[in-house]
Amino acid sequence: MSAKFQKKIILMLIFFSIIPHPIFAYQPNSSEIAESNHAITQDLESINVLMLVHNGVGKNGLDVKNLLEAWNCSVETVGITSSAKVICTNKGPAGTISTDLIISDLDNSKLKQYDCLFVPSGGYWDAVSKESEITNFIKKAYKQGLIISSMCVGTGILGNAGKIVEGSKFACHPNSAALITEAGGYIEKANVVIDGQFVTGGTGGGWVGGGHTKAPFHLFSAALVQQILKHKYYSNINLESANNSVNPMEYILSVSINNLSSQIHQLPDVKNHSIEEINLICSQPGNISSEIKLPLESQSDGTYRLILDMEAYRKDQLVVEIKTNNSEIELYRDLKNPLKSAVFGYSIVYLVCVSTPIIILIIRKTRKDVIP
Repeated sequence: MSAKFQKKIILMLIFFSIIPHPIFAYQPNSSEIAESNHAITQDLESINVLMLVHNGVGKNGLDVKNLLEAWNCSVETVGITSSAKVICTNKGPAGTISTDLIISDLDNSKLKQYDCLFVPSGGYWDAVSKESEITNFIKKAYKQGLIISSMCVGTGILGNAGKIVEGSKFACHPNSAALITEAGGYIEKANVVIDGQFVTGGTGGGWVGGGHTKAPFHLFSAALVQQILKHKYYSNINLESANNSVNPMEYILSVSINNLSSQIHQLPDVKNHSIEEINLICSQPGNISSEIKLPLESQSDGTYRLILDMEAYRKDQLVVEIKTNNSEIELYRDLKNPLKSAVFGYSIVYLVCVSTPIIILIIRKTRKDVIP
């Protein structure tokens, strides 16, 4: 390579190093993330729930089963034996429950006929969490798209079902919290947490315990029905540029709320719901210690709104957190960070712009050297 050609390459690299990088001159486009208001298109009679049973299943599982059946939902028990002893940690033995279905008889096509797998609480949780046939069945149900639900110490069983809990948040009992966190999940001190494919309930009497009589099984059951019927607390979530010429990184997040006096919240024994707060959670993926919660402010038109400088959160994962007055949390994880994709896209463009002229020069030089 001649000295003259090397000089051209050096000058070109210097030129591209001093011109503004495209990502710094980026003017963000509007990014609208909207969720249509899902009307309840299914009747409660169409809901099909599988309830896992095994020796030592807690009485609270029967409470949830009886309540769902009172609402005309179908609940079938499934296990690895023909029956299971019901034992309440606080009250002792409470009889037996028969098993409608055996796990080994349920293939993928049969599993798809159900909406949800419910893993009850109870003193059996530690032994069951080590039962590979059961934990593999939970993984199988998850992969087939069933909602996976549990409460109190039952959530510990989910922690041993592979990595299905990774990145999600859960309500649970302190005794089972370690299994969740070791598998990559996160714990929320709440009565109920709705996070994607998971619906989980806290322990009786709140975080400190107190038995099945104080467990939030009414709230948990309503949240389960709500998730199966795709009824959300939000009707629209929108993140868009504020079109601020002074600060092009300024964005507006707005959340519209569904009417909470819906069919689900009018079910017997379900407490009235109201929105207590809405937050935007910004965090580095896989690093919950980096979480920053930014509260949205309630507006006169009933929506919630937040104005934020996205420059500080350009690499963050964005999650909307909705909390109710009953200590229930619903998480929305489909909010895209417009700057993450923009940085990647513009960096590719920049790389192409820099490399193309250099490649052309090298090709031309090679051709000159080849031609006699």
